[in-house]
Amino acid sequence: MSISDEQVAHDKAIAFAQATLLKDIEEFETQQSHGAKKHHVSLNEQAGLFNYSYVESLKYFAEQKDSY
Repeated sequence: MSISDEQVAHDKAIAFAQATLLKDIEEFETQQSHGAKKHHVSLNEQAGLFNYSYVESLKYFAEQKDSY
């Protein structure tokens, strides 16, 4: 059974988005609070951060398919 390049890129993008989500949430909280009381990140904002990270990393890994 062969795994397609698209599936490999997808798997890597999911792993990257999962691994960086907490860092992204912390950075978003800091940006939104501007030094004041920490901004609570809603589930919609968390989903948006995950989705953005996934989409950008999927583009990257899809372009890099020849290197893995």
